[in-house]
Amino acid sequence: MKFRYSSSVQNPNTIAQQSHSLALPRTPDSVTQPMTGAIVGIALNGVPIFGNFAAPGDDIFLEAMTFDRCGAHPQMTGVYHYHSEPLSISYDDARFIGVMRDGYPIYGRKDMDGSLPTLDAAGGHTGTTSHSSSTPVYHYHVNEQTSTTPGTAGRKQWFLTTGTYHGTPGACANCR
Repeated sequence: MKFRYSSSVQNPNTIAQQSHSLALPRTPDSVTQPMTGAIVGIALNGVPIFGNFAAPGDDIFLEAMTFDRCGAHPQMTGVYHYHSEPLSISYDDARFIGVMRDGYPIYGRKDMDGSLPTLDAAGGHTGTTSHSSSTPVYHYHVNEQTSTTPGTAGRKQWFLTTGTYHGTPGACANCR
């Protein structure tokens, strides 16, 4: 895997043991809604996925400067999590990353054929995946976003979400 580590700001937080419980729908619906709360999904390695937003008053594009070599960081209560492409799982590819709380899977930047897909407002589309090679299914992809916030305008980042669920999220206990 080739990537360039670009973290330039030391995160002041430390990782602490956590316990979270997510209920994922067996049959996801398509009731699109905004993401709220901290944990919006779970990566295949058990690391929580947070949305493409920072804590109130913070700029996610500045916060991205604190991501470690795996593309994650701990928040103030010690929850280690991803907002962006998890570099220890996927990097500019079509690998399976995890599942969002609405039950839909999330994959790397590309489709199985190596192309960058055209995504909807939720950051997904319907197509085949490595887990559904003969039947098209809805799924999310890592997607590039550009800041429009003064101070970080023009800065780009590959995020796991657009801040919108394609379906209704399942319950999440201890997911502040």
